[in-house]
This record gives sequence, C-alpha cells and structure tokens, in this order.
Amino acid sequence: MISIITCTVREHLIGNIIENYTNQLFQDKELIIILNHEAIDINLVKSKFGSVKGVTIYQLPQDYTLGECLNYGIEKAKYDIIAKFDDDDYYGPEYLTEAMNTLNKTNANIVGKEEFYVFLKSMNALLLRGHGLSNKYVKHVSGATLVFEKSIINKIKFPNLTLGEDTEFQKKCIKYGYRIYSTSRYNFAAIRGKDVNEHTWKVSDKRLIEHGEIVAFTDDFKSRVSEQLDY
Repeated sequence: MISIITCTVREHLIGNIIENYTNQLFQDKELIIILNHEAIDINLVKSKFGSVKGVTIYQLPQDYTLGECLNYGIEKAKYDIIAKFDDDDYYGPEYLTEAMNTLNKTNANIVGKEEFYVFLKSMNALLLRGHGLSNKYVKHVSGATLVFEKSIINKIKFPNLTLGEDTEFQKKCIKYGYRIYSTSRYNFAAIRGKDVNEHTWKVSDKRLIEHGEIVAFTDDFKSRVSEQLDY
C-alpha cells in the first residue's frame, strides 16, 4: 500500500494531479495533497475531486518550505510506503506498480529514477537524461520520483528547504546506510513549461539539452515513455 504526497501552490494543476492519481493501475493507494498557500480555496479544490476515493487535502501557510510540507504529509500518511509526486509531471499508469515491484525484489529502501525522460513544451521535444543509470543501485534519484519506506522518516526527515530538499534527504539516507535503486527510464516524464519561472528548479531548456539527449520531437510523449515492462 502506498501513500502519495503532492505539494502544490497552483490550482490550475489540480487536474494533472487527479489524472496521475486515478490513472495508476496500482489500486492500494491514497493521495495526500498539501496546498502550500493560504490564498487557495480548499473547498474549491475538494470539489474538483468529486467522487475520487482515497484523497485527503490539507492546507499550510505559504511560508512553510517544501521540506516541511512533505514531512507534514508523511506524518498524515496511513501506509508504510511513501511516493512523492510533483504536481506538474507525468506519472504513467504502471509507475507505482514498477516502483513497488522494485522495492520488493531489491534490498533498496528508496527507489526512483536517475535515468528519465523530460518533455520540453517549448519545442515538443522528448529528452533523455542520465543515460545508462537505470536498473542499478545509485546515490541519487530525481526528487520527483522518490518512493521510499515511511520508517526512514523516524530517523531522517526532509530538511527545511524548498529547493534541494530531496537531494539533502538522499545524502543523509546514504550516510545512514539506506540503499537507493534507480528503476527503468519508463513510466515517468518531467514536464518543462515554456516559462522557466513556472518551476522550482529554474534551469533553461538549453542547459537541459546540453546535459541530455533529444530522442524525439512529438506531440504524444506519453506513449513513448509508458512502455510496458516485464516485472
């Protein structure tokens, strides 16, 4: 069973959050949303979920860092496995299934993706980062793809940061002896909008391209990244 934690300050991304959650083939799950801004109408957000089951929504002041919001959400989680979903990325239907199967078949305490796709909206380009870093133990995975044992939080919490909180968390986990495993490149894509200021990580498309490989120009990136795997 998995508790998904999503923190957001943008109401227009609620639809993407709902789609990523409801499309998961893995059924034993809950979604915890942390609205990290007092100006967001929590009742309006709740109304958008309609009859979607397993969803709980909390609201925290905007001066709470992302790390604090994640720790708060994890404390509210019912299940023993935590998955961090970013509000603006794409999580394919088999994403949670792959993560859980990897946790079960390895000695890892944390799984995620260090080789993964990035979709650049500005040019409809699908980019691959971290080539060759799939299906192996690593020291770091993308923060948007973290799936880990909730018990880790008893010893290591996310730091009081909004940028780099996932990196510092993983560094401490490695020092403590926890193991991190990078799954396949499939079932996920980081989505980069045309405006770099839309993102917490303010890196340009040019820099992303310099540190990756364009594999396709396409309007249908989802079919490209959601390849079925033999678990």
